[in-house]
Amino acid sequence: MSLTLMPPAVATPIAPIAFAPTETVVNEKARAFEELIRKTGYRDLRKIEVSLRDGWVILRGNVPSYYMKQVAQESVRPLAIGLRIKNMIKVIGNHPAQRI
Repeated sequence: MSLTLMPPAVATPIAPIAFAPTETVVNEKARAFEELIRKTGYRDLRKIEVSLRDGWVILRGNVPSYYMKQVAQESVRPLAIGLRIKNMIKVIGNHPAQRI
């Protein structure tokens, strides 16, 4: 009786599967960030828009002061774990500058 040796089994590495969140998931997260901004109670932050892209939370809109810009940014920070915040909010002031 002869003994036949088989070559050892070679495990084929499995490529990791990248998770790409669906548009619905991204929109729900953006709405959750917008809700945090609304809960601050400041009227001036009602129209701030939030979008999510490539690991960034992007804030857009207009506010009357740098303080309001900062309030918007800091209100989303607790939910932005693992994400970066890009604050593109423009400070326009209550009254536009007038030329003399």
